[in-house]
Amino acid sequence: MHPHHLDDVRSALVYLQRNYGFGGNYLLVGHSAGGALAFQLVAGSPSSSSSHPSSSHSASGSSTLTSSVAQDAASAEAGKNRPALPAAIVSFGGLYDFTGINERYGGAYAPFFQGAFGEEERCWDEAAPIKFPGNYTQKFPIDSGSLILLGWSPQDTLVDEPEADNMALRLRDVDGFVEEGVGEEGEGKGVKRNGNRLVLLKDLHGDHDEIWRNGEGVARMVWIALRKLGLSNQ
Repeated sequence: MHPHHLDDVRSALVYLQRNYGFGGNYLLVGHSAGGALAFQLVAGSPSSSSSHPSSSHSASGSSTLTSSVAQDAASAEAGKNRPALPAAIVSFGGLYDFTGINERYGGAYAPFFQGAFGEEERCWDEAAPIKFPGNYTQKFPIDSGSLILLGWSPQDTLVDEPEADNMALRLRDVDGFVEEGVGEEGEGKGVKRNGNRLVLLKDLHGDHDEIWRNGEGVARMVWIALRKLGLSNQ
């Protein structure tokens, strides 16, 4: 049940980052429910501005100072159990609007979402990436931003086109991500662009599970992400 599966993802990333020290220098790749988990990880992370002490704390009283120190200590402790966010999210065949896709598929998704989030659709919406009440751009460091690639296959019989289109629309219109094409001038030459960017690819091939079983489209999306991040010379 939610959020236990998300806690597993969070714990795994914390473990890897502690042992290998790569921080936010990684791609988070998710398929189907994994795509939802990637966005849930971001939504549940502290905003980039919250990692810095607030300038509104006053030094005029010891109680205020004590409160400030306690809050900073609590934030530091919480940070130990929260992973650094990725440089890019690669999500294909992802589930983002739980009530929306369930309605479009005539209620066929209800048992799946009930098993993960409970009986009430209100609980589904609270966990759905597309219904996140905050702003995804505020979750990433302001100086570097983030890159999101959304992928979808026209042959996918389990996740329809509106699921990808509507998530991309939300990222553009609500969160301020700037959509880019696959081949932008200057990519793959060691130049890393800042800001929050979005790429929507709807030319993957194969049915829902075939996409990752074949792997060709997944590899292509990862390659595009690396180029966008300035980490590929090809």
